[in-house]
Parts: sequence; C-alpha cells; structure tokens
Amino acid sequence: MRSKAQPGRPRVGLALGAGGARGWAHVGVLRRLTDLGVPIDCVAGTSIGALIGAVYLAGRLELLEDLAGSLDWKQLARLFVEVNFPRSGIITGRNIERFLQELIDVEKIEELNRPYAAVATDLQTHNEVVFTRGNLIEAVRASISIPGIFTPAQSGRHRNLVDGALVNPLPVSVLRAMGAVQIIAVDISLRPGTGIEPPQAQGEQGEPEATPPERSTRADDLLRKLHKQLSQLSRTAGIDETIRKRTKRSSELSIFDVLTQSTRIIEDQVTRSRLLADPPDLVILDVNMPVLDGFAVCQAIKTNPFTAKVPVIMLTAQVDVDSRVMGLGLGADDYLSKPFHPRELVARIQTRLRAKEQADDLRAQREQVRLTFERFVAHEIVEKLLEDPTRIELGGAETIVTVLFADLESFSTLCENADPSTLIDVLNRYHMLLVEHVKANGGTVDKFLGDGLMALYNTPLPQPDHALRAVRTALTIREALVDFHRQLDPLFRLDVNFGINTGKAIVGNIGTPDLMDFTAIGDTVNLASRLQGMSSNSQITISEETHRLVADAVNAERVGPRVVRGREEPVTTYLVLGLR
Repeated sequence: MRSKAQPGRPRVGLALGAGGARGWAHVGVLRRLTDLGVPIDCVAGTSIGALIGAVYLAGRLELLEDLAGSLDWKQLARLFVEVNFPRSGIITGRNIERFLQELIDVEKIEELNRPYAAVATDLQTHNEVVFTRGNLIEAVRASISIPGIFTPAQSGRHRNLVDGALVNPLPVSVLRAMGAVQIIAVDISLRPGTGIEPPQAQGEQGEPEATPPERSTRADDLLRKLHKQLSQLSRTAGIDETIRKRTKRSSELSIFDVLTQSTRIIEDQVTRSRLLADPPDLVILDVNMPVLDGFAVCQAIKTNPFTAKVPVIMLTAQVDVDSRVMGLGLGADDYLSKPFHPRELVARIQTRLRAKEQADDLRAQREQVRLTFERFVAHEIVEKLLEDPTRIELGGAETIVTVLFADLESFSTLCENADPSTLIDVLNRYHMLLVEHVKANGGTVDKFLGDGLMALYNTPLPQPDHALRAVRTALTIREALVDFHRQLDPLFRLDVNFGINTGKAIVGNIGTPDLMDFTAIGDTVNLASRLQGMSSNSQITISEETHRLVADAVNAERVGPRVVRGREEPVTTYLVLGLR
C-alpha cells in the first residue's frame, strides 16, 4: 500500500543522482533524513541513485548495508566480471540482474510503498526514458548500464537502454513531473574542472595545515571500502591486466577508465546545464569531500551568475575561526560546526529559505515593474522604478501631468479601402514610430487608442520640463513622418494630429494585482483628447496652461477662444510652430 503525503503539507521528493561507487553516500543521506524525520513522498534516481532508491523503497536498505560491508573483491568480481568481447558491452549484466532480484525482492514498481522513477537513456532515439511502472529490476538494470561496460538493457519497446546519467544525472525534473513541490536533490557527481582552486589555510611555517578528520559514519566507511574494492576489481580479476599487456605502457588508462571517465564528463556537463535551468532553493555542503572540497564548491556556486543567489549552508568538523571566516568569505550564507543537533540544522534551513523567498519576491516585483513599463517607458525611468518597486501598486494620487494625444487623420476612411493585412502592418509601423519618440523624450505610453495613442509626462517620475518634453515629442514625430512617408504607398501617407494639455489628474494603477493598467483620468486628460480632435493636417494644438509653461522655448500661434465639446466656456488654444 503506497503512502500518501499528509494533508496540508507540500509533496516532498528525493532525487538521487548518478556517481558510480560514490553512490553509496546516498545510503548515509537516507539514514540522516530518516533520523531527522523528513517525510519522503516520492523518489527518482539515476544510475546508482536508481538502485539505492529502489532498495530504500523496498525496505531493504539495512540488507544492502550489510551486504556492502561484507563484500570483498572476489565477490564483486563474480557480480561484475562477465567478459563479453567483442559485443556491445564488456559485462552482460546477467549476474547483476540476479543480484538485484535477490536484494530488492520486489517485482513491480507499483508494489513499492511510494512512487518511484528510474531514469535511463535510449541509444536509438537519444531520449530520456523514465520508468514509473512495470518491471523494477529491468528499470534499475537499464538505469545503471554504463555504456561500453554493460551491454544495453531491454525493456518493452525499448531495445537499447543505457545509463540515465547521459541525459539526466540528477532527476529533479522527473520529480516535478511526479508532483513534488519540495525537492531534496543529492548530487554526488561534482568533479574538478571548474577552474577554481580551493584556498588552503596556512600554518606557522607556511605549509598547508592538515585537515581535521570528519566524524566517521557507517556510510562513510562503506563508501571508502567499496570505492577501494571497485578500483582494484579490474586489476585483480585479470581483465584490466590483460588489456594493459596489449599496451606499450602500463600507466596508460584501461578501457574501464576511459569509458567511466567519459561517462562522468557527460554527467558533469548535463548536471550543470540542468541545474542552471532549474537552480536549487538551497545547497548544503560538507567541507571535507573527495576530489573537490566544500570551499571550492561554494566558491564555484557563488561566482556563477546563474547560481549566485542560491543560499549555501556549510557543515564541517573544522571548528577553527579561520575555516569559518574562509567559508563565509567565499559566500556561504551559514556555517554549522559538527556535532550539531538536527533541529538546529532544520531551523537554519528554514531561516535561509525564508530569506530567499523574500529576495525572490523582491525580484518578482522588479520583474513586474519591467513588464509593466519597459515596452512603453524610457529606459532611465524603468531603472528608477526598479530601485523602488513599491511605486507599482494599485491605487492613484492627484498629480500635475502633461497629457499628449496623437491620432491618424482619415484612418477610418482608409480602413474601408485598404487590404486588412497591409493596413495592420502599416498601423503597427506608425505606432512603433510614435512610441520611439515618446520614449526618447522621457514620456510614458499610457495606451493605444485604435489609430492613435495617449502618452503621459511628469509621471511615474517627476520631470520639471514635462510640458516641453510633450511638445518636443510631437515636433520630432512630425519631422520623422517626412522620411517615413517616403517609404509608404501614397494611399497610406496620413497626417498625425496632436493635442497636449497640462493640469491635475488622478494617476496610478487601475485593475487587479496581476493585471493592472497604469493610467491617468480626469478633466485634464479629457481636454487633451478634445484638443487633438480639433487639430488637422499634422497640427499640434496645446492648451493655455501648456503654453504658459513652454512659452520661452516654443513658437506658437494663439487661436481662440474656441468652443470645446463638453465645456460651457470657450477655451484659448495655441498651434505650435516650432522651437525657438
């Protein structure tokens, strides 16, 4: 009977990555998660991670530990050594299959106590194959089949399956597809090649200080023992030696070395690319690790722009101040010395995740600002708004603004005679030209109005010369249209008429938190629209208040008083002739 996630809590998934003999470290992780009481609702594994995950869900983890602790190289040889030249793999895998059947003692994936997935690679299609149902032994056998060492596995319609590490060494994406909301990913594939050398603490004589040994665990002992035995296997069993005799130098890499190292290179690259696409929420690092220590890994994470924001907690038995300072100096967000109580680690994880959530919310706000304004607002205004995203909230306030309306003359008549697709293309080109000049003069495109647009100045940021900016926008558009019309069929050469007014308006965001419209409403806006309607032949009509603000810089001709629709009293207007 499969267990289900407790109501009210997120579904937790565990991703066990590829890594050859280092995969025995997964056992230690599983033991620690159990000690901490961390609920695991589903498991996905690749290669050795698929094997360990299957054993865990079958309830046979203790048996695996006992077997691993008692295996010697002769027993390992009987499992792995099945020389099979010159077929598609050195090892047939039949002995491994029998071993897995005895160890796991579960036939179907569906019989496991929780959802499980094993990742393999289809050599023919180059695609990822995910086993979530069917024969469990076949799924594990396929996932662990290192190319060239094991013959490809077969399962159902898939005839040539090899190690899943070639396509998905750390199956986080698989767990997301299985519905996991919170994912614990155990990556054991990291190797040198980052270009970063780990810093070394210096003793009194300038020599590197010895690293204090970490507290040993049963899983640690198993890992070291098995790694040593597996490294000796090919040599002691005679296969590796036979191959070496065919080479001129015994120091040359064996076929086992070449194939496994090649696979590991692929694992590294695929893991890195996938983690960049879907970075973790938090990384827990031990300091003392084989090949590449925690300091170097932390530095690599924090210097990569794609992962620099990921919080890192370092765990170590090194309690000296220099080590702590080194870890924090490399970018670690927290540093916890062993031994520690599990509750303290959980508390620190929760603290870092809350801080990350707040930072993510702030970045989301910034992105909302960018999406709201970037297409229609000058770049410098967007950058200022990003400094204070709280400006982009529902609501509004009374503000002095200058409003510009621009509209194509006789566009309705053109619609009756022009081809629709061509008409839309020309209209879009007109709009692009208008927007370009509005943004160039620091204006904000409020909205498109069919064949025209509305733009605002002095908002969302103050602009002391807002009225002049609006007038200059209209003038530069009118000048640009001269060259623009040379590119168009005479049928589409239309005048753009302008109306500009300055005054008080209610300015703000109207709508919902997810879909809002930054706009201005009020009589000032209405009058600007009316002035545009009074213009013809590319005229720029401005109000008396706008003229008062720009009179020193603009040549304008007084017209009026003129009757304006919706107003009882006539208004004085001005036609802009140019700049002084």
